[in-house]
Amino acid sequence: MNAPSKRPPLRDSWVERIFDRMQGLYGSLWLDRWRSGEVIEHDGQRFDRGLLLAKATWGQELAGFSDHPERITRALEACRHRNLPPTLPEFLDLCRQQHPDAPVALPAPEVPQEVAQARAQELRQAADRIASRAFDGLAWAKTPPDRGARGSLWERRIIELAEQGHPKFLRILADHVEQGVIVSARASAAINAVAADVAA
Repeated sequence: MNAPSKRPPLRDSWVERIFDRMQGLYGSLWLDRWRSGEVIEHDGQRFDRGLLLAKATWGQELAGFSDHPERITRALEACRHRNLPPTLPEFLDLCRQQHPDAPVALPAPEVPQEVAQARAQELRQAADRIASRAFDGLAWAKTPPDRGARGSLWERRIIELAEQGHPKFLRILADHVEQGVIVSARASAAINAVAADVAA
């Protein structure tokens, strides 16, 4: 059994709607399920105690669907195809089976042709500016990290690429070794292995 919900119970108006709909679908089968015959006063009116307790329990257990009333509505519609009224656990399962509404997409705004053309021209100019900038795809490898390059993922990746024989990464690795940025034996071995291959 589920732990009691910490959320506030489902609004009374929703609980009343559920009970009204069930009474409409199932008549006395629904109400007789809850009637205890003990009449109590509540908010200045007389009610059957069993019915009040049932509504309070349903409200508490359905608290998790407060933000998804459409699921409750669909579960109520699903009850139309049942011969007997659902128990609370069955109704909770019906609610869980209902999928929340998908967000509705807004219609595309109507934009005058001249505004669309002006915006397209602005975008082309921005794209041209970006494309004209010099881009160095190896800048990440040429620039050591601010903190502790030694043993870092940055260092290991450069060494791996150099070991795989990528000439640009061999040059970058050699520069870092020469400057003392990378001082591992593995880096020196990678450079020496390539130098030996070139000499052979």
